[in-house]
Amino acid sequence: MAAYHSYEAWVVSGTAAGEFSMGVLSKKVPAEPLLLFISRRHYGINLMVL
Repeated sequence: MAAYHSYEAWVVSGTAAGEFSMGVLSKKVPAEPLLLFISRRHYGINLMVL
């Protein structure tokens, strides 16, 4: 989730990849229910067991 949110922040920032500050990763990021559902379906992970 953090990688997804940092990618979104980088795209919006308009800065070069090498100049982008990764300070965005120091904050908590929200869970993305749709991404969790897709990964569960793709990898066959049973979240109820975890």
